[in-house]
Amino acid sequence: MSRIRAARERRGWTQGDLAERAGVTRQLVSAVESGRHVPNVAAAVRLAKALAFTVEQLFDDTDPRPVTRDVRGSALAPDTPVITVRVGEHITAIPIDVVTTTEQWWVADAITDTHTVRPLPGGSHDGVLVAGCDPLLGLLANLTMRRSGDRAVAVHASSATAIGALAAGRVHGVVVHGYPGELPTPPCDVERWHVAQWQVGVASTKAAVGVDELLTTNARVAQREPGAASQAAWERALQRRGFTGTAPGPMARGHLDAAR
Repeated sequence: MSRIRAARERRGWTQGDLAERAGVTRQLVSAVESGRHVPNVAAAVRLAKALAFTVEQLFDDTDPRPVTRDVRGSALAPDTPVITVRVGEHITAIPIDVVTTTEQWWVADAITDTHTVRPLPGGSHDGVLVAGCDPLLGLLANLTMRRSGDRAVAVHASSATAIGALAAGRVHGVVVHGYPGELPTPPCDVERWHVAQWQVGVASTKAAVGVDELLTTNARVAQREPGAASQAAWERALQRRGFTGTAPGPMARGHLDAAR
């Protein structure tokens, strides 16, 4: 979603409403919002005045206000190829390797700089950004793009990290895990949808085994980062057995990564 479209929709205006207030055609508003057209100076001034912005605020994507941080709030190294999505008045930059995808080939639309991002030709900040670790997330993003044509970006993040990103205004939505009736308290006003449910357990490459067998055989177990609901369930299982450490094994970034 372009900055102009976001500002227009916050006011409850249609494209025709904005066109009338700015003294331009609805076709021009549509073309500018979709990125198909860059308005001349006179039209840009009219659009900015109608929306109570300066021309620079409305059209300059090099505005230093967007902070070059990823969904987790971590600063990104300069010259990192990223996908960018505007969330509110700021831009979230996502390194391509953390985008959850199935069948979608992502191409970077910007390069990180010390304080902001440098758009690449054809790059766009439009779209909706959702964080979470549910394996369905990448599939839902692809279905959204196929059916609506709108850009949808899904990013790997644990439930705790995703909620923190939502509270900080770095994402539009999150997918989180929790016991029925005990989901995390949202940090802001949200609309909730139930996506999926499953029973938490342990999968093994050998014959059926339980937690006790894994611990006694010193098996390697894929771990998740602190704050992941699946990791919390694993640690509760260890605590019930009086185990104070954790099993050795690699750190997995998400459920699909753990399965791999």
